[in-house]
Amino acid sequence: MPAIEVVESRFSTWPAVGPLGAIADNGVHRVLIVGPATSDWTRESVDQATVLLQSNGTEADSGTADNVDGGPFGALGPG
Repeated sequence: MPAIEVVESRFSTWPAVGPLGAIADNGVHRVLIVGPATSDWTRESVDQATVLLQSNGTEADSGTADNVDGGPFGALGPG
């Protein structure tokens, strides 16, 4: 299922607020946008998922999920 998390801190001193402040603020989480579930995905198709950033209807940037260090599964650890 495609998803994107938008992060935002209400603290003007971020990241000096420290780990306890981050936890109390839900880890600077603003919103989670989740798309429809899909069952026919592969690791390769997720790696090549295209991300398009638009501002006022104009393309500002684009890339694929594997542009992130370790790919989109890198945060899950080895495997």
